[in-house]
Amino acid sequence: MTKRTVTIASACMPRQGTPTFVLQDLQVTTEEYENGLHYALAEDWLTDAGYDEPFVHFADEEMPAFLLDALKQQVAQALSLPDPITEPPEGA
Repeated sequence: MTKRTVTIASACMPRQGTPTFVLQDLQVTTEEYENGLHYALAEDWLTDAGYDEPFVHFADEEMPAFLLDALKQQVAQALSLPDPITEPPEGA
């Protein structure tokens, strides 16, 4: 069976309690997609990665275009930020 990539944006809660969005690319067959398995796979991955419910999912074909664009921009911006200072400066 041929699989295709489905991008899912999930609103969820990290264990620290601050709401966030997580983007995932999953491989599913057409039948798996039609049966909603992509959402179950997304939830399994989120749970294993330390995220908690509630989960609200948006598959790429169902979400508004601006949501995926906004999340990609957010990720790109986060990757371009300088690393936080984790050690005090010398002499402090």
